[in-house]
Amino acid sequence: MKWWIKLNTKAGEPDRTAKLKPDEFAAEVIGVKCQCGAEPMFVSGTGKRISQDPKLKHDTYEADAVCTKCNGHVGIIYAQVSTLFGLEEDERTMNMGIRIY
Repeated sequence: MKWWIKLNTKAGEPDRTAKLKPDEFAAEVIGVKCQCGAEPMFVSGTGKRISQDPKLKHDTYEADAVCTKCNGHVGIIYAQVSTLFGLEEDERTMNMGIRIY
């Protein structure tokens, strides 16, 4: 699984990404500190969804990233996972209530 975060930027600034060091409940954002001063900054994700970013493949989830110290929105966490048919089809199959062996 590949993880990364796209950080909030001010209007006119280029997108900034950072590496994540995932943990059970939060991920450390490498080399970045939050506006609240948290250093190192840890984030957790909320609102998991399939990414609609056209630049990404069909195998990427995204979630809103919030700082665990101040609960401020700091960006979007991306997680690229292995999939057979794409996340939408995999989720449809998993939610049908039948097992395919």
